[in-house]
Amino acid sequence: MTMDRNERGDAADGGGQYFPTEGWLEAYGRLLDESEAFSEFGEGWGDGFDGDVCYVVEDLPLAETRLGDLPVGVLSDLPEHVRERVAEVPLAEAPETFAPIREGLPASVEEKLDQLETYVHDDAVYARIGLEDGACTGVEVLDDPDAADVGFVLRGEYGTWRSVVDGRPSTAAVLTGELAFEGSTVRRVQYAPMFQLLGELAAEVETVHLFEGRASSTPVLDTAVRGHARVQRQTRRHLKRTFDLF
Repeated sequence: MTMDRNERGDAADGGGQYFPTEGWLEAYGRLLDESEAFSEFGEGWGDGFDGDVCYVVEDLPLAETRLGDLPVGVLSDLPEHVRERVAEVPLAEAPETFAPIREGLPASVEEKLDQLETYVHDDAVYARIGLEDGACTGVEVLDDPDAADVGFVLRGEYGTWRSVVDGRPSTAAVLTGELAFEGSTVRRVQYAPMFQLLGELAAEVETVHLFEGRASSTPVLDTAVRGHARVQRQTRRHLKRTFDLF
């Protein structure tokens, strides 16, 4: 669930999580672990293979986004006169701009700067999602992209991920090539309902987007994918019930 710019203000402080940040990923991991549907369709996942997935969010608009463009709550702990002075500073230059006063910054602002410096590599963020037998075993934003030693990777630009978080089927983005899939195609097809749920549960996180930007969409394909996903789930449930009788 997302909020538009007029609604979001201090939304992150009231329960919403800024995307893409560590807080958002942790909320997403909790939803995965608590989802009965994900437990059902992910049953057996990771048995004999590495089931962890890495999401790579590329082309973050750090140079184009000014500090004054960020949601109000991001820098709300800064004194107003400081916010006014840095409003035109690009986000990419924030660590350098705040360096002379770094030690005196509010803890919330310091934490956000730390995430920017630690987790953003060449305008991209790498998030590992641990998945095994229908459960989320843990999530982390990687401080080293080379540490993404996982069985599967989903890679795409920020606008595409934004559309998935806003409710677009992730499978549709894979079919159009906007999300690049790396890993066993056979297992992706075998566990198609689970992979679709990965995207659907991302859309259930109460989200505040850090960056402006138009989310991508393919309305006809998106509708078709949603219908196909429902059929797949019904078929899988029917087959499981049938086998459970024997």
